[in-house]
Amino acid sequence: MLSSHRRGLLATRTLLWVVCLGVLAATAGCSGVDLKKQYYPRETVKVESGAAGPVPAGPVDEPALSVAALRVADACGLLDRETLKEFGKVADKPYTHEPDRCGMTVEDPGGKDIRASLKIGESMNNMRDRATGGIEGLPAEETRHDEKTCFVKVLTSDEPAMGMAVQVAYEGGDACATGRKAMSTIVKRLKEDPPKLTVAKGSLLDVDACETISEKVIRNHYGDDVRLLPFDLHGCLISGRGPSGGVQFRFGYPPTEEKNSRSVTLSGDVTAKSKFRGADQAQCEVEWVHRKIDDDNFEVVKVEYARYSGDEDATSACKKAVAVAKVVVGKLPKP
Repeated sequence: MLSSHRRGLLATRTLLWVVCLGVLAATAGCSGVDLKKQYYPRETVKVESGAAGPVPAGPVDEPALSVAALRVADACGLLDRETLKEFGKVADKPYTHEPDRCGMTVEDPGGKDIRASLKIGESMNNMRDRATGGIEGLPAEETRHDEKTCFVKVLTSDEPAMGMAVQVAYEGGDACATGRKAMSTIVKRLKEDPPKLTVAKGSLLDVDACETISEKVIRNHYGDDVRLLPFDLHGCLISGRGPSGGVQFRFGYPPTEEKNSRSVTLSGDVTAKSKFRGADQAQCEVEWVHRKIDDDNFEVVKVEYARYSGDEDATSACKKAVAVAKVVVGKLPKP
């Protein structure tokens, strides 16, 4: 179940915002960190490095790490006691649990908390340029956020540029070394015998969002000069010089009623929420429930259309977003 904080974050996130932030965000590597350094030697768990040597050369083409394989990998099955037990006492339940992400707490031998989270399937453009080393033969990047927090990422495929990220918060210990070791174990398990999600009939978990957008729809509503770009495991961006947008699957709360939203019928039994930001802005999203998971969580589809130049307004943008959504809904598996 999603926390109220997580729901708030997801409610304000759009595909376009995330990509822009990802491109503009500057990162700094953790190279040069003394892996043997222990701030409190008697109270922290000693961790051997899971990374070694220079950045691996050559393409990343591991079938076990393909986007299709990662879509059905169980994040909490990977970030479990088997992966984390060497760091201390692992909590009974995760503090975050979604299909592609998980967060667990570990109490080290000195009683200090280690908070570790895993994100499977994260878009990683220009990852090779930022890589600071290698983990299990994969290009890896470390970013130390502060004295206690470190992000460790690996590239799992070149085309599309996709990877995984482990974040570790460990006050009084070496967060980067802990993250490297955890990531090393996770990659090994994915290559050998990974825990997998149960894919229910009609679920979107194993569906490629880019396969739901036809060439005819692209030409009619986005133009000829566009590209389809996979975004994380469950999204697809439509990027071009004119209109842009995308399709995204998410797993959590249902679409909400907002000031600028209205109900639209996509097919005989599928009703969606069409939302725009401002009457004079050519930005619109259409969102609907595809399948119920339980009383609190649903599989939700979102289609976006945006044009930042020209004479279009919200009415025109929503008309096109709804037209695209009607095509997408027909390409989804039946629950």
